[in-house]
Amino acid sequence: MPIQVKNISFSYSNDKPVLSGISICLNRGEVSGLMGDIGSGKSTLIRHLNGLLLPDSGLVIVDDIPASNKKARKLVGVLFQHPSRQLFEQTVFDDIAFGPKNYGLKGNDLKKTVFEAADLVGLGKELLDLSPHRLSGGEKKLACFAGIIACSPRYLILDEPFSGLDSVSRSRMVNSIVKLKASGCGILIASHHFDTFVGLVDRILFLENGGIVYDGSPESFASDYPLQSSTIAALISVLQRKGIDISPTDFTVEKAFEAILSACKKEGTG
Repeated sequence: MPIQVKNISFSYSNDKPVLSGISICLNRGEVSGLMGDIGSGKSTLIRHLNGLLLPDSGLVIVDDIPASNKKARKLVGVLFQHPSRQLFEQTVFDDIAFGPKNYGLKGNDLKKTVFEAADLVGLGKELLDLSPHRLSGGEKKLACFAGIIACSPRYLILDEPFSGLDSVSRSRMVNSIVKLKASGCGILIASHHFDTFVGLVDRILFLENGGIVYDGSPESFASDYPLQSSTIAALISVLQRKGIDISPTDFTVEKAFEAILSACKKEGTG
């Protein structure tokens, strides 16, 4: 069953609507990318998906349960952009254990859950006894992520999850997302930048002026919105329109270079 957003609108006080008539469906086993400029309403929409905000009109339903219901909130885990705001316990272990402990887990079951969540995100056991404030920025974000995963949500909402990560932490985050998708988790990744999640998402949602103006494949988005896409993605889109055979999945710099070089050789220009 999906998260269903049905024609929701929302404004702060009596100001201009931040969200206007949004309808989307977020499926389990799918990774969606939510894009939009600063002020487009991404963070506001995210807060509606787990009931932190309630729409002025319309409905948000999580597996047939209204998002405002506590049962629905348990199904949706949210990773916010700044990890320091989600870490507050004495040790990393206790931070990861906080959610499942409040849901009734204890003893060996709690330890097993914490260890499994830490392992999934690539945090070594040697870090679990440390204060979370001794971790690097990337490790803090992974610890937050582990704490959310430990609650076994059916859906994950990730707000700029790659922001501030080094290459190692980013790789661990990507691997975690891939594994969670394979397990049937529905995932929404919010970002300003197309190239942060290209190749990882199945679908792009583009939010502009409070409404969804695009809902489709990453490949078509790169073609329809080249200025919102990465330079590599936009370049590949242009070459495709010129008839050069380049796979739409070749979005990394290395793959794009190899594909363009191969295409040039085939065209006799290499």
